[in-house]
Amino acid sequence: MPHVPPKAKDRAATAKSSPLAPRQRLGKWWREGRPVHLFILKFIGVLVALHAITLLPLFDRVLPIYLHGVAVVAAGLTHCFGESTTVTGAMLHSPTYAITVAPSCSAVELACYIGAAVIAFPSPWRAKASGFFLGICFVAVLNVLRVTSLFLVGAHARAAFEVAHEDVWAVLLIIASTLFVAGWIAWVTPRKTPAATETDEYAAE
Repeated sequence: MPHVPPKAKDRAATAKSSPLAPRQRLGKWWREGRPVHLFILKFIGVLVALHAITLLPLFDRVLPIYLHGVAVVAAGLTHCFGESTTVTGAMLHSPTYAITVAPSCSAVELACYIGAAVIAFPSPWRAKASGFFLGICFVAVLNVLRVTSLFLVGAHARAAFEVAHEDVWAVLLIIASTLFVAGWIAWVTPRKTPAATETDEYAAE
């Protein structure tokens, strides 16, 4: 066993026991969690950029068209339940009840959240593009289902409308968007085949 001088032992013990400087601690923290930290930074940056797009004048011209489309499709679904609904702009109404698809109910924030998560996650750009497009379609379908169900609740159980609108659907949208992102990540993440063990090799022989 090699002999270590006492002074060398003391220096090694001091190096181990001495706390790291703030910059060193920050560097160690960044290196250890670099993939997660990069994802968070990219996610925030993309989310801010997507929200900035919603502030452009062009978006204000496109949004009413989208809201009208949601109302039209929702009206078609309510007809399946025997409702005689018509659409005026973004308003869905019948002889007994009416509901308006307001800009605040467009679920744009949800689409931005899904888009930011998809773009920030490390994956090929083709996968990002398909995930972004599917995410927008997913949000649009959810929004149509939400408007349809809220109209039916308002028409037949008006006292439960606020709970359905503010509580139930708020939670459902969060859960649905999280499941979509998790499912997309599982889809684009390469699956690693476990390495063959010696037992497997002998069994193959």
